[in-house]
Amino acid sequence: MVEALKSKEIDATYRGLTAEEVIGLEDNKKDNNGLQIVESVGADIRFLVFNPKDPAAGKLAVRQAVAQLVNRDALVAKVYRGTAEPLYSMVPKGIAGHATSFFDTYGDPDVAKARELLSEAGITAPVKMTFWYTTDRYGSSTATEFAELKRQLEASGLFRITLRSAPWKSFQEGFNKGAYPVFGRGWFPDFPDPDNFVAPFVGPDSVTGTPYLSNEITRELLPSSRKESDRGAVSDQFKRAQDILVKDVRLLPCGRASSTWRPARTSAAASAPSTPDGHADVGALPQDQLVGALPTGSAGRLSVLPGRFCQQEPIAYRRLWT
Repeated sequence: MVEALKSKEIDATYRGLTAEEVIGLEDNKKDNNGLQIVESVGADIRFLVFNPKDPAAGKLAVRQAVAQLVNRDALVAKVYRGTAEPLYSMVPKGIAGHATSFFDTYGDPDVAKARELLSEAGITAPVKMTFWYTTDRYGSSTATEFAELKRQLEASGLFRITLRSAPWKSFQEGFNKGAYPVFGRGWFPDFPDPDNFVAPFVGPDSVTGTPYLSNEITRELLPSSRKESDRGAVSDQFKRAQDILVKDVRLLPCGRASSTWRPARTSAAASAPSTPDGHADVGALPQDQLVGALPTGSAGRLSVLPGRFCQQEPIAYRRLWT
């Protein structure tokens, strides 16, 4: 993507850059050929999904032991180099209802506590599991992220992790069929509300492809929260929902993008809305307003690659001259 920007094949990209690419663009501004990096608060999250039908991942003690061992600080430091931060609940910081439920329950990584969880459940270590991730959805850092997760879990002596990967189309088919014991997902929210960080993942039609039935969340907490027009008043419902998610450990939040970088050619960003720090924000434009991102009087328009502007799609804009 960065090479396409530098060669002027596209004018802007939204999401999908690795930490190395972001740092490289920031450190080599003189060689960026007119590129401008726009930074805004990020709400993208990364998490693990456990398949309850898998012989190992279906055991609560196994999931709890994984949660007890994952070192999020090391994960984001080694893989994302300051472009992400640890995530201890499905609702990230800055969203109403945010909590640190996983940290409150598990604290810092602790091998002795993880070993005790397995021992009390009668589970013999090392536990063998296969972790799956997609190769072309969330950026090339995904492989490094899973390599670090494998290293952490195996360093405890309690797990033996096999890593497998697949392109997004095949990956999606796999998790929807329930073929993966544990797999990584990312989430780019449609709107900054706690509902969009909880509702999609619970119920019979969970977007993870693994039904997650929690009557208290789907029949009580979510309906109750949706009656409140003041979204700041729904914190109690979503903190309770997150307590349930921690108890079940069906989803394990790992990291959150601390910022979103949108490299754009200066001309393409000239008329875009401004971020709080005064930069032009091409990524904030809805598709039907992308023409407004071009300089006044330019005879062109912007189109969206790879084809649509919606939930979870990496986006690139290309100027099509007429």
